[in-house]
Amino acid sequence: MNKNHQSQDYTQWNLPEDAKARLGKGKIQEIAYSPDGNLLAVASSIGIWLYDTDTDEEISLLTEHEHTTSVSFSSDGRILASRGPYYDNTFRLWDVKTREHIKTLTIPQDDVKNLAFSSKTNFHFRIGVPLPKSLLSFSGNSSFLAICALGGIWVWNIKTGKHINTLIGHTDSIHSISFSQDSPVLASGGEDNTLRLWNIKTGECLKILAGHRDWVSSVSFCDNNRILASASYDNTVRLWDVKTGEHINTLTGHTAPVTDTSFIENNHCLASASYDGTVRLWDVKTGKHINTLTGHTGLVLSVSYNRNRETLASASVEEVRLWDVKTGKHINTFAGHRNDVRSLSFSAGDYILASASAEEVQVWDVKTGKHIKTLSCPGSCLNISFSNNRSILAITGNDKSGEIWLGLWDVKTGEYINTFAGHRNSIESLSFSADDHILASASAEEVQVWDVKTGKHINTFTEPRDCLGIF
Repeated sequence: MNKNHQSQDYTQWNLPEDAKARLGKGKIQEIAYSPDGNLLAVASSIGIWLYDTDTDEEISLLTEHEHTTSVSFSSDGRILASRGPYYDNTFRLWDVKTREHIKTLTIPQDDVKNLAFSSKTNFHFRIGVPLPKSLLSFSGNSSFLAICALGGIWVWNIKTGKHINTLIGHTDSIHSISFSQDSPVLASGGEDNTLRLWNIKTGECLKILAGHRDWVSSVSFCDNNRILASASYDNTVRLWDVKTGEHINTLTGHTAPVTDTSFIENNHCLASASYDGTVRLWDVKTGKHINTLTGHTGLVLSVSYNRNRETLASASVEEVRLWDVKTGKHINTFAGHRNDVRSLSFSAGDYILASASAEEVQVWDVKTGKHIKTLSCPGSCLNISFSNNRSILAITGNDKSGEIWLGLWDVKTGEYINTFAGHRNSIESLSFSADDHILASASAEEVQVWDVKTGKHINTFTEPRDCLGIF
């Protein structure tokens, strides 16, 4: 018998023996109807109440999630998702028919506004932005830094700290930006469902690329910067001709939002990760589907390509999987994380892989599949990034007191190198310059620029209020 039906206190759904009436049912936070209109879910301070809408009678009270703040049904009505108190960022999934608790999820960000299901029951969270991938970007020669801002994209000269241009045109939040490495062209995509190509020196919008039916979650240049790939919450990846702006191909097959892409250079192949739990490989030139990598039991949040070893890493719920790109065969599974793996990065010689979850960073030997070390963080980890020479790992997060931290680790020894302090809000994005001399870190209010070797602060860019445009 479900323990939600056993208790004989004020939180039970039926009245205790000899009780005549109930006065008060906890503080109500939110209500949601099931798709067929037969059920009403009520989020309250004592749990989730379920009502039959025909009779208005209470059906059940799910008490495993006290202080529930938000509820949402899947489109087929089979699953209910609930969010816990604002301070702990927990989410629970429930079987609507049996009232049983299916799974508990923990989201490390503290900026989750609400939650929603995708059309195929493969839920996703509406997090101000959909797990932003690249909110700041260095140009190929490390001379310029572009920053996603609420009102547009701000471009700065790194050496002088001078604001060069503000790229204005998107009508909603920008989620991803990427520089073409051989020209002053920047690509951007966001919540207005469009991509834009910009000349950063003149501030001119060169092209507007339209066609996606939902948020653009990731943009990246591939095939020697001739093609632009855009991943979207409409479950597709689109390929565009950078020079003409023409739509080349739409890659379809994913059944849930596409979260990330990675270009596989030697094979002219593109990998796409999705909330449907799969990674798909595509031929960039023909747009044909090559392979589908299956085996993850949860949402695939990130992919990263290892050039030297022709392998692909994909991150999901509490695990990382390694794949042979040519054959599509599963090579290894790296398990040990206690929370969803949010970031991946390959290291020195591409023989080392780092994976970050909310509480720690795990370092793995790609060749042997063995766990090398755990880099314990002073609190929660939000982001990781390797230097371009792959010898230094930058990790950012919040400590237990809520203070923001950014640290550098030596990958080979695991030793802590330096701490950069100054951010007042969570650091959402990191980027090393091409020569690894400079590290940029972006929070909601500012971007800090640091000298990697000395640890000294170089500059603070604070003009674009709400730098990341995510709140």
